[in-house]
Amino acid sequence: MEKARLPFEGIRVCDFSWFAAGPVATKCLADHGAEVIKMESATHPDGIRIASPLTVGKEEESLNVGGWFNNMNSSKLCLGLNLANPRSKEVYDKLIYSSDVVVENFSPQMKDRLGLDYEKYAKEKPDLIWADQPMQGLIGPHRNRAGFGATITPSGGLSYVSGFPDRPPVGTGTNYTDYVINSGQLAFALIGALRRRKKTGRGMHIVMAQIASAATILETAILDYTVNGRIKERAANRLPHAA
Repeated sequence: MEKARLPFEGIRVCDFSWFAAGPVATKCLADHGAEVIKMESATHPDGIRIASPLTVGKEEESLNVGGWFNNMNSSKLCLGLNLANPRSKEVYDKLIYSSDVVVENFSPQMKDRLGLDYEKYAKEKPDLIWADQPMQGLIGPHRNRAGFGATITPSGGLSYVSGFPDRPPVGTGTNYTDYVINSGQLAFALIGALRRRKKTGRGMHIVMAQIASAATILETAILDYTVNGRIKERAANRLPHAA
């Protein structure tokens, strides 16, 4: 019996993302057949490689035995380069031009330093799908603020509404914007862009800011404040419409 073809077979993803938000999204494509090439710096490896848990007895090999890293990057290929070296740029330029999708989640300052500019590559490859994943957008006064889910959760408003009304905010317990909201929305956006490209032949520039993703799950609170001027307070596990 012929093996069923996976939906993203034949799609190549040049994946510059690191830590969690980008890699979780690109793993969705990798698990469904895409060739995802994770671009890493040989001089500054992905920080989540050394995050616990590590394989017991192999802790000295921490770059390869991190549970978090392997959970989010299985099904992928990896290419280690010194991204600051001009010869490395020649390599990743060729890879970008031979890819269908590019994903990066550096700060805009680092992205600019590496020359990872969608407009430049799209001139040569107009069907390229490119996703930038900055903390707080590519423009504006906070564009160069780096961070993680642990910082965007409070700045995006999620922490304020989490917990008991008579106690300080407790947040979401994990970097929810990294592992669930932002990564999930990016995965769906990439799938939508691939479908659109199949119909039109055109690529797309996606900007998936983490703070915007954080705001999307506060829609009721935002509307209530916008329309009624009420600020949503912490209510533990109570729901006004259900419990």
